[in-house]
Amino acid sequence: MAELLPAPYYSTSSLAFSSYAGRASVLADARVVRLGRTTSFGRVTLSCATDNKPVAMVSSAFAML
Repeated sequence: MAELLPAPYYSTSSLAFSSYAGRASVLADARVVRLGRTTSFGRVTLSCATDNKPVAMVSSAFAML
């Protein structure tokens, strides 16, 4: 049986805070922005559960080389 070798990959993320949620719960809305054969891009918006104001945003990219 052939041994599976790990595929090389590249991943990067960027996090930007916009406000303070205090002691309130935080909701995450994750979306795949683009899904390709070897590359994918995603975005996560974190918002305060009480007033739905954005708290932070995460952008990420993943590539299979």
